[in-house]
Amino acid sequence: MTRRISWFRLRPSAALSEIAGMLTHEGWTYVTLMLRIHAQGGPVADDVGSLAAATKLPPRKVAETLAVLGEAGKVVLTVDGRLDMPETHAELAWRGSHAAHLLEPNPYLIGRRAPPNWQALRELVFGRDGSFCRYCLDDEGPFEIDHILARARGGSDHPDNLGVACRPCNRSKGAKLIEEWQQSSSKIAPSAEDIDVL
Repeated sequence: MTRRISWFRLRPSAALSEIAGMLTHEGWTYVTLMLRIHAQGGPVADDVGSLAAATKLPPRKVAETLAVLGEAGKVVLTVDGRLDMPETHAELAWRGSHAAHLLEPNPYLIGRRAPPNWQALRELVFGRDGSFCRYCLDDEGPFEIDHILARARGGSDHPDNLGVACRPCNRSKGAKLIEEWQQSSSKIAPSAEDIDVL
């Protein structure tokens, strides 16, 4: 199984020593092939034509380079006709053994909330509460989803903590508790009986 990954470890001194004795077109073909193998996560189905297109070198130069690299054991042809570089095996094996580690949760992010699916939450809350402000009963909007107990105060993104509010009410309430907001605002939240009448 191959895994594509956008980076790999490279030891510059080792890479430079590999291409030190090569001609320019050989070094360029070598580096391009190595990068393509790493990008693919294993042997590549490249041929002379595709490598010539990738390196912008004449196909004859690429074919000569592959022959030279093959004789030196730097490039091999696999049973299924793919090009491989044995020196990439250690890095690809390291990547495979560390792939599970890369997918483990970051300890610095443990305890943070996973991002909610806001579109689904909006649809759920509007479907449940209708299109009117829970605080001033405005039915013209624009409407927003309000965290009844603000996230800044430990409130969650659970639907039970969400309600429909008009933009002026939601913005003026901010992170305040409803009681704090009512004391500082001219808006009075309706009682449960008022909402049931509607």
